[in-house]
Formats: sequence, C-alpha cells, structure tokens
Amino acid sequence: MTKSAAKFVLAAPYPEGAIVGLARSLSDRGLLTSLYMPSRSVARAAARASLVLRQTSRAKRLLRGASDVEQLQEVLPSLEFRRLFHKALNSPMDMDAFKKRFDEHVARVVPTAPETLIGMPGACLALFERFDESLRVFHEVDAHPRFHNEALLAVYDEIDVRRELHPNHYVERVEAEIHLADLILSPSSLVTGQMRDNGVDKKKVVQIPYAVDLERFSPPKTERTSGRPRLVYVGQISRRKGIPFLIEAMRSATPELVLIGPLVDPSLIEGLPANVTYAGVLPHEDLTAALSLADAFVFPSIEDNFALVVLEAVGTGLPVITTANVGSSELLDPQDVTLVTPGSTGELLAAISSVEPLTLHLRQERADRVRRSSNGRAQGQLLDWDTYGTLVADQILNHQS
Repeated sequence: MTKSAAKFVLAAPYPEGAIVGLARSLSDRGLLTSLYMPSRSVARAAARASLVLRQTSRAKRLLRGASDVEQLQEVLPSLEFRRLFHKALNSPMDMDAFKKRFDEHVARVVPTAPETLIGMPGACLALFERFDESLRVFHEVDAHPRFHNEALLAVYDEIDVRRELHPNHYVERVEAEIHLADLILSPSSLVTGQMRDNGVDKKKVVQIPYAVDLERFSPPKTERTSGRPRLVYVGQISRRKGIPFLIEAMRSATPELVLIGPLVDPSLIEGLPANVTYAGVLPHEDLTAALSLADAFVFPSIEDNFALVVLEAVGTGLPVITTANVGSSELLDPQDVTLVTPGSTGELLAAISSVEPLTLHLRQERADRVRRSSNGRAQGQLLDWDTYGTLVADQILNHQS
C-alpha cells in the first residue's frame, strides 16, 4: 500500500478539538474518506431561531462543530436532540449510553472496511469489532478510565464525586477498545504512562502532542486598566477540574476570578465568594476578550489528558497555574507555569496570591517565547494543526507499510 493510497475514516461522538483538527488536516491532504459525527441539524435550527431572537452568542455556540470538513457524514439527529434537551434543562446526560449508541449506529452504516479507522473512548468498540481487517487507531482524548477514577478518589469522598466517576461497564468497554486497537494515539507522557501502568504494550502507543491555533489566541494590543489582579478559568465547572478547591482558595485570596465554561454540577457555584464571578459559556471572541483582561490563567484539574486551553492561554501571554496531572503542562517552560498538587487548596492559594498585574510587555515576551518553542523536551515543540495531522498520518502510514 502506498502512502498516497491510504484513506482514513474517523468517528467522533462530539466535536472534540483534537479529532476535528486531525480530520481537517487529513481532508486537506486528500486522505480522509469520512468523518462520522452526530447530526447538527437540530443545533443549526436552534441557532437560526437564536439569530432571529438576536442571541448571537448562543447561535455561535450551537454552530460549533466540523461543518467545514467536506467529508463530514452526519448521523442520528435524535442524539443531538437529546443532548440539547438535557443542556436546556441543565440536567446530566448519560454520555456512556450516548457514545455506545453512536458507535453501534456508525458500525452499521460504514459501507466497507476502511484502510484506517480512528475512534474515540467509549465510542468505537462495535466499529473495532466489525472492521478487524482495518488498522484500528484508538484516539485517547481522555485519561485512562482507571486513572480517572483513582485520581478523583484520591482527593474526594466517593459519595461527593460519584456522578463524575466512570462506572465499571464503561471502564471495561474502553479497555476492550484499547485491547482491539492496533495503535493508540497519546497526547502526552502523562497518558502514555497511564497506558503502561495499565498493561498496554508500549509498542502500540504513539505519542504526539495536540496542536494549538496560536493565530486565534494571541496577546492583546493594549494594556488593561489597573485594578486587582485577575485570574480566569476556562473549562467544565466540575469536580474533575478541581473547582471546589479553587473556589475555597479564592475565599482567602485578594485577586478576582472569572469562571468560564459549562456547568457539570450547578451546586459548585452556589454561594460564590464576592471575588469570584461565573460568566457561563462564551463564544470565541468573548473568550479572547476575557483572556485579554486577565493577569493569569488557573486550571487546577485533578486529571486532564492534555487540556488545549492551557496552551491557548499561554499563547495569549498569560502565566498558568495548573497541576502535573494536566498533560499539556509538560510542554510549557518552567517560567510560564506554576504546578500545584491536585486537590491542594493551600498550594492554590499560595500560587494565586503571588499573581500580580501583568504588563503588556511581559505578555508579549511570553507569547513570543511560546511561539518560538517550549522548553526543549522531547516533542516539546508546539505544533499547528496541519503539522499535527501530518505527524499522525505519517506514523499510521509507516505502521501500515
């Protein structure tokens, strides 16, 4: 098989950034046959209604996805309807069942065995079982599910975090997918180590860090007005992301904090201290503005396989406070990141209290350094999405040859 002849089929139960970026890169190279995703027709209809009501920000959020990928194949609009219904009611949805339903449907509708099949955790078991003659690639966009549970239980009581733990049936499903996979894409040494610790053959693991769009996330052009130091957090409002420890630290801190992201657990923002504001989910331009007004980015996740938002924040020139359980932290220069122990309120408070107003000169200096390179570790160079897709495709094609 020649490299130019190989084709890829990707299946994604939601528009996860890394797999959509990979799909775009493969499409540009003429290597993508299909990208299967749940239909966004319901979301597009809701977006049109939002525009009529002049709810522009909501419409932009609804239209996120991969509509620009020519090979996109949308399936199961009922899944998208269920997702939006639960989101409107702010009620938790059974994502395990959602992924399984998507996987089983796509396994039936893919017409022929692809040369290379790329699937996501909890959403590719039926696909891998049906197409055992294809090269099956497991795109590990999450932590290993056993590590996920262990990390959460290390800092929370089980009763408090049970909604965010992976049930046994899901752990077993993902492990079955990993077992069937010919290759496993890992974005960080953190995830590579999790695979090794859970008995995965290291020869199956290909480690390539995710990319970051540094054109979208650049430093501001003007100084922000003076005032108290300000921090910003972007991500799910959940226990997995360390939000309870962050809010507790802020009760004794001087700086201000803006929380941005979807509510996984609304109870976490009840009774916020006066120096903490919840801004909801923001469209890209508003998110960029929020980062421009900050002096530091804080992301105290208990576990996170990579967290693109960390690189996006440092791309705007912000120093970062995060944990060693966030895979993308390994790409940052030590002078750009403060690492705290996952679940440590005291360490978070100390790091937050050290934040000072950030000058435009210091932001630009950091942003320029990030664009040149990271700290020189193996695979430490920050990638763009085209380079990421090229590296992934070449690794897979070399494995096939």
